[in-house]
Amino acid sequence: MGDSLRYDGEYVEARKLYRSALASLRSCSKTGNAHASSDVEATLVFNDAGVAQEVGDLAEADTLYEQAIDIWSTGLGPDHPFVATGVDALAEVVAARGQLDRARALYERALASRKRSLGPTHPQVAWTLTNLARTVADAGDPAVAIRYVDEAIAIYQKARAPYEPDHLARVLELRGVLEARRGNLQAARVSLTQALDERTRIFGERHPIVAETRSALARVDFARGDAQAALTGALEAERLGRDHLLFTVRYLPERQAMTYAAKRPRGLDLALTIARESGTDPTAVFDAVIRSRGVILDEFAAAHRRASSSSDPEVVSLMAAATVSRQRFANLVVRSLQEPVSRTLLEEARTQKDEAERALAERNVEARAELSRVSVGLDGVRKALPPDTALVSFVRYERARAFEAGRSVRRTNPGASYAAFIVRSGRPITLVPLGSAVELDGHIRSWRNEASGQSIAAGASATRADRSYLAASIRLRRTVWDPLAPYVVGASRIFVVPDGLLNLVNLAALPDGDGYLIERSPVIHYLTTERDLLLPVRDAGAPSGLLTVGGAAFDDEPAAAVTTARRGVDCQSLASLHFQNLPGSLSEVTEISGLWPKTGANDVTVLSGPAATETAVKKAAAGHRVVHLATHGFFLGADCAPTPSGTRSVGGLVSLSGPAATAGEENPLLLTGLVLAGANKRGGALDQDEGILTADEIAGLNLQGTEWAVLSACDTGLGEIKAGEGVFGLRRAFQIAGVRTIIMSLWPVEDESTRDWMRALYQGRLRDHLDTALAVRSAGLAVLRARRAQGQSTHPFYWAAFVAAGDWR
Repeated sequence: MGDSLRYDGEYVEARKLYRSALASLRSCSKTGNAHASSDVEATLVFNDAGVAQEVGDLAEADTLYEQAIDIWSTGLGPDHPFVATGVDALAEVVAARGQLDRARALYERALASRKRSLGPTHPQVAWTLTNLARTVADAGDPAVAIRYVDEAIAIYQKARAPYEPDHLARVLELRGVLEARRGNLQAARVSLTQALDERTRIFGERHPIVAETRSALARVDFARGDAQAALTGALEAERLGRDHLLFTVRYLPERQAMTYAAKRPRGLDLALTIARESGTDPTAVFDAVIRSRGVILDEFAAAHRRASSSSDPEVVSLMAAATVSRQRFANLVVRSLQEPVSRTLLEEARTQKDEAERALAERNVEARAELSRVSVGLDGVRKALPPDTALVSFVRYERARAFEAGRSVRRTNPGASYAAFIVRSGRPITLVPLGSAVELDGHIRSWRNEASGQSIAAGASATRADRSYLAASIRLRRTVWDPLAPYVVGASRIFVVPDGLLNLVNLAALPDGDGYLIERSPVIHYLTTERDLLLPVRDAGAPSGLLTVGGAAFDDEPAAAVTTARRGVDCQSLASLHFQNLPGSLSEVTEISGLWPKTGANDVTVLSGPAATETAVKKAAAGHRVVHLATHGFFLGADCAPTPSGTRSVGGLVSLSGPAATAGEENPLLLTGLVLAGANKRGGALDQDEGILTADEIAGLNLQGTEWAVLSACDTGLGEIKAGEGVFGLRRAFQIAGVRTIIMSLWPVEDESTRDWMRALYQGRLRDHLDTALAVRSAGLAVLRARRAQGQSTHPFYWAAFVAAGDWR
């Protein structure tokens, strides 16, 4: 039954059955049952490893394959064919990790073993020849690879012994890819068409393995010059891969969902390349971009919303268990930055967290009734676009490889590129190429260095800092804004969906004449995905209060007793860092609380000093219209660089290493967070308050109905950037928790300027009744104009750090 479900692509259910069978078998072994043989046990472990491999969890697959090989070798002997099966599978995982020499050696070992024990024409020999051919080709020897492939095809076609039904299709697909690499496009198309027919016959039209073959065939059609056939195939492959991703991730923890998403079949990069290079109508391609962007974010936010509002006792219990396991794992990661923590302990905590989240997801899916936002495409977005506005959707994609008949493989404009889709009411969709990602990302990094005050921190004069910023920002504006400007003329506001490093840019801070775009362009507001335009109007019965957190006492003494930290230029680890209190943040939240309209006894909650603990914030967070957090922020993936004095930054942090690095690679939400009371006393029990609130923990809070989360700290908009899923950091965590709009910083924020900016923000929202987009713009303008009037530097470092993403209203 597990095998059957696995063929259908229902990986989670297949794995549950494999593990159930394994548990039963091991139970029988304890009672001495003769049927509980070691070869069956190893087979079940091997099958479990195969599922882990198919969803992209290569580390777990590696471990499980090694276990299967050991069990088979011990019970059946090292030369048994089952051992060769395990070695072959392990080699595939090793190859997927890029260790081609080791993979080739493992394949050759398995091939020799199979020829000795099964004979040179056995289908299992053909299987290993296929795998060896792929590895040899990836190592740069396609001619030898083709010879292995032809040998495998001949074995399958003549074989009398049974073999898995997809094995012939698999080697036919590989032959097609290898022929395309050699420039033999017609031969490639013949092989790929045969593979597609075989796989469609076996699995049906909708299986992800069919999508892989469709994508390969589309690439060959593109190389042959048949743009329309290639585009149709690429979009169909993308749809199939996306639909299966959507089905699968509902049952997985986010870590495993992201792993699977990285390897699932896709055709979007090819479709974008075709639209860019062939001049075809980009409408269908943009529809695919919308549907494929933020799939996991939307699904996890919807799942969290269902769980948070559920009255099912089992869901409530599972959610509590997930929260406890999430905190324990986060605390362990933080602890590992200060003292040695065994990798085994960290791995056990991660496994407990994964299992708790998986159990919650499986139970939650059973009660799923709402339609996913991912079902919304271009038509829905167009209808939701307000009149006289423009939508600018950036996309970063890998340029597809092209082949030239009769010659060896080559790349045409290789590597990643950027483009932008522009939507205006009543007008066709426009696709604007923006060029190489290498060039644009370089301009963004240079711009960020200047915008974040690096010249200021280095002691440059205001004039020199302004000049350095102007040079970097003009280069960026010419690359990313000037090509779009003609298409947004006349728009009253511009909605921007960023991608790649553009997530870390405030376009309003780019220069325009003798001022900035914020002063002359339409209002610019950021969306996480295009579907943010479809957010429903906030319910009249939603929370109405304010929670403010500021002036946290990171030691025992009140915040006001300690002066603002001296900013060093040396890199520090989070373990060695002593957080200095921020008395200015207490003044900020006091001022904001005073602006809040008083309509009830409990409208405003202020947490400050020793009371601003991680536990208190978690308990108080739910049930407020606005959550305002003024404290230190950190991102462990940030560049190690000095910060200007008077900011709320903790300074440059060194890169992670050891167990914490592994955990961070698997779950980037552990790399960023907020610092709260008692943070300098880290080291208590793993289930207790550490004073460090990670983004992973925030994602587990219930903030349904919260209108704003204002993150008045440094670098709160940063995080690891994942293609198609945005920034994995605090912004994503608050979105999953249920917040409609996140107001966050893109660099270290200067303390006094931040107070001025926040005052203007709340005045615009509460006194002038501006929508979110206008309130954010008015705050930036207020600080900019005040500094200009006082003869101070108008460098964007002082007024452009904060942006809003999400609901614009």
